[in-house]
Amino acid sequence: MEYYAERYRVGLVQIILSDQEVIELKSAEKGPLDFIERVVERVPALYDHVPLREQKDVVERSGITLTMTF
Repeated sequence: MEYYAERYRVGLVQIILSDQEVIELKSAEKGPLDFIERVVERVPALYDHVPLREQKDVVERSGITLTMTF
């Protein structure tokens, strides 16, 4: 798994839960955020910095419009 995570530049995490905790999660007795401390990053996702100018160009070329309402 680590080999492929590094090769394809994706992160890899591990979440360790007991059988009882899985049952509680599936039955909605507890939510996903109740187990957030159980997440362990095994291989960090690689990130290449993209300048804001290039990000702006991609958004403009894609035709995406950003709207906000309050």
